[in-house]
Amino acid sequence: MPMYYLNSNLTSLYIQPGLTVVAAFQILSFRSIRSLLAPRGKMDFFDQRLAQLLFLDLVIYLVFSIVPYFFGKNPCFRYGPAWKGILLLLLHYLLFIACFMLILFCIKIKYPFLIIIFASVLPILYHYGLEKTWLLPKYANIYDPLWRAIHHMYIL
Repeated sequence: MPMYYLNSNLTSLYIQPGLTVVAAFQILSFRSIRSLLAPRGKMDFFDQRLAQLLFLDLVIYLVFSIVPYFFGKNPCFRYGPAWKGILLLLLHYLLFIACFMLILFCIKIKYPFLIIIFASVLPILYHYGLEKTWLLPKYANIYDPLWRAIHHMYIL
């Protein structure tokens, strides 16, 4: 049972906040040289390069989160329609992009740690506040707690 909880919530609770913190440290490591680029007029070029770095992090995340669906033994979306499952995944990716944009904003402000904490906690709030209570029961009945209680399915 604990392993199932770890696997079913792995993306929202562990991987997304962890990658957000890693991206924040990548961005904050370049803060010291940002002031040296201002006299040369290279601030926009520098910001574009940092956005490309975050985009590369996002692509790596997308590849490693989609590949298990293709090579696993189970079908991709076994509990509900594929189009709803794809929309749920796209919402995760859009949330991740929004968190990365917040992290990219951190290089321009003086005290970025509050934004880093907010961007790290946002996927967890999304998972428990919106996805688990409202979106997943719309995707499939098996994620509805009342339906599981009626059918005596307490594993999920």
